[in-house]
Amino acid sequence: MGCGGTGSFLAPSLVRLVLELQQGGCDVRLTFVDHDHVSDRNIPRQNFCPGDLGGYKAALLASRYGIAFGVEIAAIVEPFNYQLVDRPRWHSQTILIGCVDNSPARSELSTVLSSLAQYNRQIWYLDCGNHGEGIAAGQVLLGSTNNFDLQAAFNDLENPSFCVSLPAPGLQHPELLENHPEDGMDEHLSCTQIAERNKQALFINQRVAVEAVEMINRLINQRSLNRFATYFNCEWGSARSEYITVANLKKFSAFSDLQLKSN
Repeated sequence: MGCGGTGSFLAPSLVRLVLELQQGGCDVRLTFVDHDHVSDRNIPRQNFCPGDLGGYKAALLASRYGIAFGVEIAAIVEPFNYQLVDRPRWHSQTILIGCVDNSPARSELSTVLSSLAQYNRQIWYLDCGNHGEGIAAGQVLLGSTNNFDLQAAFNDLENPSFCVSLPAPGLQHPELLENHPEDGMDEHLSCTQIAERNKQALFINQRVAVEAVEMINRLINQRSLNRFATYFNCEWGSARSEYITVANLKKFSAFSDLQLKSN
């Protein structure tokens, strides 16, 4: 969901990953979702050019990279809602990628994890974000449930060898689901002030996109994912990750008072 800043740069990398998986015999389908049009203010910080002005972002990207790589890509040019994931073509393992910049959109994505939990669907939600205000920093967060249970996540808490679920981005950072002035909900800020807060560093979207596709690649292609969150600051030249360990995930569990030998 979201084919603007990060989403537009992530799109070609996702198509390459899908092509790799399909050539390996996997049945993988890709869908871009965004109801927004390309406008003047989207250039040059998004992966569009002047000839794209006025077009639907999702449709433009699906057509451009679908033709270039010979991959069938669906485009939904309407606002995302959790009921979209109930469509027949998504009744399998699903990875939702949120490239959005406001709490209402993130809340809608997070709702998917709760609404479909009863059906035991394997759904992962990757949240991509940057700081705005021209700051060249951001984060990528991966999760699969809004009700994280440490005991059910690992095969063996004392000697874990694999993990099957991770806390949702909204559990990792609850502030992402809270309304902020940059969401346009603060009546005390002018449109100009809101736009300034939302202004992105020129190249931060590409960096977020690289981190995001690498995490997805390790999750579904290489099957060697060892982290659930990565934070980076291009201005400082720094990056750090939160790794998938019992100790790191304990604080997100409803059973956080468990006494674990790993502590």
